[in-house]
Amino acid sequence: LSAKGQRLGGYLLEDQVGRGGMGVVLRVHDQRLQRTIALKVIRGQEGSGSSTRRTVDAGTLQRFVREAQITGRLDHPGVVPIHELAKDENDRLYFTMKYVEGHTLKDVLQKHRNGSEEWTLSRIIDAMIRVCETLAFAHSREVIHRDLKPSNVMVGKFGEVYVMDWGLAKVLGEAESEINTAGDHQSDSSSYKTMYGAAIGTPFYMPPEQAAGKLDQLDCRTDVYAAGAILYEILTGQRPYWRDPAPTGMSVIKMVLEGPPKGIRELNRKAAPELVAIAQKAMNRNMADRYQSAADLAEDLRAFLSQKIVSA
Repeated sequence: LSAKGQRLGGYLLEDQVGRGGMGVVLRVHDQRLQRTIALKVIRGQEGSGSSTRRTVDAGTLQRFVREAQITGRLDHPGVVPIHELAKDENDRLYFTMKYVEGHTLKDVLQKHRNGSEEWTLSRIIDAMIRVCETLAFAHSREVIHRDLKPSNVMVGKFGEVYVMDWGLAKVLGEAESEINTAGDHQSDSSSYKTMYGAAIGTPFYMPPEQAAGKLDQLDCRTDVYAAGAILYEILTGQRPYWRDPAPTGMSVIKMVLEGPPKGIRELNRKAAPELVAIAQKAMNRNMADRYQSAADLAEDLRAFLSQKIVSA
């Protein structure tokens, strides 16, 4: 980070930990309370000098504030708490939040594929239950995430599980504003960003209604599908619709619209049949045939861990 050692809003900049289409997430030191926190600022304004006064369009400012407001209303252990939304002396808008130490679920899945004894299937499924519980809370507040993926889930050093990056979240019943940004969070390294035409989200994890750009039809079952797509990746070792060489975002969207991904059993004959059934139900192309809530999905995952019959 070129601005290391500089100050922003009274905070001492230490390092850059995430970068996306709209914002940059920095690790900073709060000297007043002697703690390390995360600070998010609009991309291009994280440095010193003339870049700090870069003109930011009204739409970007609106989306930035909206992300802070939506995240701030989700008072749940699975959502990183927002501390402050403010401007500094150079008129740079920023918000601060808890700094999370740990791994993304994306990193965890790689460790699992490499045979990690620490990251067993049961432990990963337990983390997915926590993700579903967080989603269920957000849905109870009429908020849908719309960009759930392994790189947007953080697992802390002491077992905490956070759903990150609510920059594409939507409050149900509110008008859709124009969005042309990619997600960013404390450690997102995904090369597949958001926004392909009207299809807001990350193509591998989006259901058909989202891929078709039918934004008015999205609801909690959209996030349920994405959670099922993560479970698909847990069981198969690859993202839905993945192929080699890596497909483009638009080609993935085309595949999503045309039909389901390759069957889990085709890719992993040893996958637990209960988990296969759960993933298939969560990823049903018909919204009415999916789990109707993230809480229902969590309940079936709990049943699996408890060796009980799952509803799927």
